[in-house]
Amino acid sequence: MKILVTGGCGNMGVHVVKSLAKKGHQVRVLDKDEDGLKKLAGDNIETIPGNMADKELVRQAVNGVDAVLHLAWSFSEGFIDLLDIDIKAYQYILDAAVEYGVKDIINATTAVSYGKPVTNPVDETHPHLVEQSRNPAYALAKLITEEMSKIYTVQHDMAVNNVMIWYAYGESIGGRNIRAMARDAIEKGVVEVPAGSGGNFLQLDDFVSAVLAIFEKRPKGELFNLGSVYLTWAELAQLIINHANPEAKVNAVPHDEWKGSAFLADDWPISTKKAQEMLQYQTGLTREKAIDDLSNALKQSVDGVKATL
Repeated sequence: MKILVTGGCGNMGVHVVKSLAKKGHQVRVLDKDEDGLKKLAGDNIETIPGNMADKELVRQAVNGVDAVLHLAWSFSEGFIDLLDIDIKAYQYILDAAVEYGVKDIINATTAVSYGKPVTNPVDETHPHLVEQSRNPAYALAKLITEEMSKIYTVQHDMAVNNVMIWYAYGESIGGRNIRAMARDAIEKGVVEVPAGSGGNFLQLDDFVSAVLAIFEKRPKGELFNLGSVYLTWAELAQLIINHANPEAKVNAVPHDEWKGSAFLADDWPISTKKAQEMLQYQTGLTREKAIDDLSNALKQSVDGVKATL
């Protein structure tokens, strides 16, 4: 299969592109990071440097592929940029797919579009409470792309699907909260987290397996939650401490007393039951292996923080 991956040089993209290529797929990568593209170039990987805002370039990138995996995102802060850059870019992809007969598209979205978790577990029927999100503009833009996927599915008889991710990791894991925990472990000897909160982390090999299952089974207009292993922030903080400063301690603050990052405050027990039933999705990792891989990814983040101190 020939697959276009947009945003292939990002935190998720590099792992995903290499994994797809290793599995024998022909991967075309569209990204504005020219240095990152040079590092990606290799067997089964074609690179196209450029910006998703370039409509003609997007058309050229879509032409000739069998499927599209859309990971690119600007992460702009305001409504205007998100609508002008990200929503337009996704429409460029969808319109080009219609033009060239590309029927299979996967749009990566995030749990931020759910807003605030109000059910346990959090499944795909969860309301999209974007106004309660920690970043309402970002949440609204993601929700718009989810709805666009359904619209194009119906109007053009395409297999356009959305995959919902809370927090993904591969060989590395990003995030300012993780870096802040590492700094606190090193400098303060204590990492404070809200008690009882956490989420379902997604290992990127599992993500790739789900992507290929969607392309194979071709559901239409669906949303699939994906995840590999649930950890509380206290458990994750201990993994960070193991690498940053084994003498440090975790302080789990009662939820009603938590004054720190809003991102850490809520509990995200993401359900993958729908993906299991429709895609036969299962994590390929034992809990111990998933945590070990996450620990190794966290070590890279910790090492990066240490290099700045």
